[in-house]
Amino acid sequence: MNERPRPLDGIMDITPYKGGESKLDHDHMLKLSSNESPFGCSPAARETALAALTEPQLYPDGGHQALREAIAHAYGLHDAHVVCGAGSDEIISFAIKGFCPPGSEVIHTKHAFAMYKIYAMGAGARPVSVDETNFCAKVDDILDAVNSNTKAVFLANPNNPTGTWLPASEIQRLADELPTNILLVLDGAYGEYLEAEENFDPGHKLAMERPNVVATGTCSKVHGLGGLRVGWGVASADIISVMNRIRGPFNVSSVGLAAAEAAILDTKWWRNAVQKTNKLKQEFVAFLNQQQIQHIPSAGNFVTLLLEDAQASQNLDQHLRRDGIITRSVASYHIPQGLRVSIGDHAGMERVEESIKGWAAS
Repeated sequence: MNERPRPLDGIMDITPYKGGESKLDHDHMLKLSSNESPFGCSPAARETALAALTEPQLYPDGGHQALREAIAHAYGLHDAHVVCGAGSDEIISFAIKGFCPPGSEVIHTKHAFAMYKIYAMGAGARPVSVDETNFCAKVDDILDAVNSNTKAVFLANPNNPTGTWLPASEIQRLADELPTNILLVLDGAYGEYLEAEENFDPGHKLAMERPNVVATGTCSKVHGLGGLRVGWGVASADIISVMNRIRGPFNVSSVGLAAAEAAILDTKWWRNAVQKTNKLKQEFVAFLNQQQIQHIPSAGNFVTLLLEDAQASQNLDQHLRRDGIITRSVASYHIPQGLRVSIGDHAGMERVEESIKGWAAS
């Protein structure tokens, strides 16, 4: 009579994902903990989202046709190779659910996005962490970890929270040398920040041409729609077919679909946001160098500071909070001395720099 529903094996071993904090008892709080765009979304996206609210009783287009066409147009793809989800992390979950049975192994790198491990454990698969060198993934180490039980490899490029990335030649080599029965998922949440870098490849072409490659993208970063939860994946027709069989029938809302379509097609706006963010990041890095504060060279919209030790990281975090600024400890990503600072607007970064100066002088 006292029996209760029992969760699947391994579920209670999962440490729940904890996002960046968003509240602080301060009159002028500045949130720089979640890598959100300080420039918001395109005005066209905002207007389109509001218009979509006029008929909230209607279900959205379950096939996401207009959004898939917009993604294909903006990124040089074919819409038949695109699947949409509630954030790119849902695409990641589709990859796990569709291709990684219980008892199989899922490879990720040491400082990678926490959801790879969480989704793997939730499916009964075993996450395998591969060490990084100077906070950067190494293709040879990933390949060395592959065995007959491996079903998927996840690689964020650029990676969060380190901001490191692999050039196109290494992505190509990984795809070439990985057995074709193993899924390779290239997480491109921060890829747009490297669009001007000729040695960077988001993997879209590989994903359309190879039978085992998925490349993901999101509207949460450069497009400024984190609150609407819209992402996508690019893959072969066979992989897209699998993902469409396991996703919910209306997994992206009408507002999300409309706003994402407008945001993605407003390429001038979001590319300008990328340029402004990268410029502000360069200025912040110059400040850190001037202050002799070590950091990981970052290709994303953030910089992870490397303090003397974990205590120094906590001290700076607390000092910033007293000044109303929330950043993100990355101790849970095996970088106890690390503190990740999302790039804010000009005024916000000035506040950060002044606060760090005060901490350094104390």
